[in-house]
Amino acid sequence: MSEKQTVKFGDICREVKLTTKDPIADGYERYIGLEHLDSGSLKIKRWGMIAEDNPSFTRVFKKGHILFGKRRPYLKKAAIAEFDGICSGDIIVMEPKGSFLEEGLLAHIVQSEKLWEIASKTSSGSLSPRTKFKSLADLEINLPNPEEQKSILDILEKIESANYYSEGLSNTSESVEDLLLIDAINKLESKDCPIEKLADVCEVITVGIVNKPAELYCDHGIPALRSQNVKRGYISLENMVYITHEGHSKHKKSHLKPGDVVVVRTGYPGTASVIPESLEVSNCVDILIVRPDLERVLPEYLCAYINSPLGKGQVLEGAGGLAQQHFNVKELKGMLVHVPDLVTQQRIAECVNSIVEVVSSSDINSARRKSLETSLKRMF
Repeated sequence: MSEKQTVKFGDICREVKLTTKDPIADGYERYIGLEHLDSGSLKIKRWGMIAEDNPSFTRVFKKGHILFGKRRPYLKKAAIAEFDGICSGDIIVMEPKGSFLEEGLLAHIVQSEKLWEIASKTSSGSLSPRTKFKSLADLEINLPNPEEQKSILDILEKIESANYYSEGLSNTSESVEDLLLIDAINKLESKDCPIEKLADVCEVITVGIVNKPAELYCDHGIPALRSQNVKRGYISLENMVYITHEGHSKHKKSHLKPGDVVVVRTGYPGTASVIPESLEVSNCVDILIVRPDLERVLPEYLCAYINSPLGKGQVLEGAGGLAQQHFNVKELKGMLVHVPDLVTQQRIAECVNSIVEVVSSSDINSARRKSLETSLKRMF
């Protein structure tokens, strides 16, 4: 093989068309639907049980096969099967073909921007666009030499493993944060920890720009936070947008100050963070803004409280219990908050923030790994 060889996707991958009429009799226990695949992840973390749900699926997959979501491919759902089972007809089952590829590399090529782009372009149907394997088969793939393939695969597998453990760290840390805060509050006497409405312990509770914010966007200007910038306990500067200075001046109500608590209202409502000192001048789009009365409540404590089940439960109730509904100013003003003395708040906030800092650092490293992963996959 030369230093680089151009092949078609159909030269390195085939569609598997195994079926079953009686999956349980044929020894299959689990099934996979599109809802079980996570966007951008090769790992399958959920599945259904055939005996319990009795799905109508007939398509069979085996351990090691790649499950590719052909419906709405812009969602980028594809994963490696770690067990035998059956799957939805909206999933294409794939396996490697020929001797061009290092074993294990195909899954990473499938999860490349190049393939998702052609999958989206070749989709048909207005409500639920779907692609077909034959539409992908002619896509040209640039293959490095075998040694380079091994090196790339080794890096990609290490990135995948690190991301998996990083996600586990994030999930575990949230549980620890919640336990620390709830345990600390439960140990306080009720007279030392009164319950107040949020509106009574804050100077301002309002919402960011909601009326045609995109008309204010520009390449360089005032940073404007959106929901995706508000992580649990910290602000992410990834995918930041900017608004014009004129737009910033016109929307003074949504000006942010260091120490403000910002809360997501749509998508994952109730996710909260504190504006850091580094964002001295900024604005925001369609997120809730809370400016605490610093003589009553500390921003870091309030942020931890809203993120905990004590706050998040009220958020979900106010948003109708559905993650995609809005959580609005009225509901936030009525949120009930345990308000111990400032020294106790500081102690609780410091404990929670020590964990948040670890997760924040882990997420920053994950973003760097993602950038490296994208760069490597562009080689194909």
